[in-house]
Amino acid sequence: MVVEVNVRRAERGRPLDVAYLSRLSADAAPALAATLARVEPEARATLERALATRWRPDAPGASFRADPRGWNLARARAAAAVRALSQSP
Repeated sequence: MVVEVNVRRAERGRPLDVAYLSRLSADAAPALAATLARVEPEARATLERALATRWRPDAPGASFRADPRGWNLARARAAAAVRALSQSP
């Protein structure tokens, strides 16, 4: 919901708070990935980099993702959303 509200505001001409969106938790990552096509190209590129840096399983500092004790559903969904982005045209 947070992502959707922010993107709708941007579509109406208000500035998109890219820094805020890039710091949202893993729970928001799938929604953010799904709305990237609706944001301006510069913001999209920044948000794609932020998603990949935080939620790609092979990203530097991703040791908690390699340790089964650090697994949770939100992180798994975030990683899946990032993989889907990298596979889209």
